[in-house]
Amino acid sequence: MTLRWDHHLNELCERLRKTIYRFRILKTLVDKGCLKVIYFSLAQSLILYGIVGWGGTSFLHIEPLLRVQRLIMRVINQKHPRYSSDQLFNEFDVMDPRQLYSKEILCRLHKNPIQTRNHNHNTDTGIFSLPMLQGRHYTREISII
Repeated sequence: MTLRWDHHLNELCERLRKTIYRFRILKTLVDKGCLKVIYFSLAQSLILYGIVGWGGTSFLHIEPLLRVQRLIMRVINQKHPRYSSDQLFNEFDVMDPRQLYSKEILCRLHKNPIQTRNHNHNTDTGIFSLPMLQGRHYTREISII
């Protein structure tokens, strides 16, 4: 059995799309600071729910969520659709789903550090060794996030 997050993320995108209309109405009624607070309470709270579970999934599944998040921020900031997404995130001081996932994981690791066992016997006997992989498809680094 494999874990699939596409159904959850599609539902999340639908819920976020429904908030776009609210932000279109609210941007005429309140200032940008208030819109930012409303964004964090309506949109980012939905994005953060369960992000530890689905945040590490492939970009293919997260990209629709990222598009909806960008659209919400463009509506709030009254920016053109071709306005740079990186500038939009920096100006509005908001993180994208990948950054939110990394932050959440790091915060959880800081609160609950991984405990290592201390024991008195030597476990580095050199009996087990991994072969060196050669070729262009392999690297020496391991990416965790």
